[in-house]
Amino acid sequence: MADERVAASWRRFFVVESGKTNGAHSDLVRMIKGIGHSQVSRPEDCDYLLIICPAVSRVGTNISEALESLPAGKPAILVVMHHTFNKNAIVAESRRQVTNQNIYLTVDVFFYEKNLLNCNRNDIAWCEIQKFLVGSQVQFPGRNLLNRIRSMGGCSDRACLIIASLVALAGIVTAITVAVIHFQKKN
Repeated sequence: MADERVAASWRRFFVVESGKTNGAHSDLVRMIKGIGHSQVSRPEDCDYLLIICPAVSRVGTNISEALESLPAGKPAILVVMHHTFNKNAIVAESRRQVTNQNIYLTVDVFFYEKNLLNCNRNDIAWCEIQKFLVGSQVQFPGRNLLNRIRSMGGCSDRACLIIASLVALAGIVTAITVAVIHFQKKN
């Protein structure tokens, strides 16, 4: 909770790329700008770092290498990018491998070629980033989904809204199902 209060004052970020994403991280940068944050060109001008870490071999090694050369004392959000075409791939949460005190939030996302995948994993990561950066003013991932569907073209506003609503509903049902299964396993 204290971290969220600190993050609420963050507005300017600097992107640190620790490997090749073929520009797939640009979507995430654009979304962060969309909530009122500004990308700066020098780390000394930023409030926080956005560390982009492609997972190309061992995730722990990739994370360690990404964090080695960070500017001292700068708070950061670490985005571990997993290259896959499988929207339902299962990966261990990278946050378990992060011990650096300057990393305030770690999220995992999926990408393929030059784009982030349209999947629940990425929607959840985006919600976590938004919640962390802006607190209670989080946009529901369905809104981002609606914009994605509109950008593809080929459907009316009403059709796009219906499609986005159905996909968002499917995501909610999936989250509830996972929570129920998790609860049943505990009991």
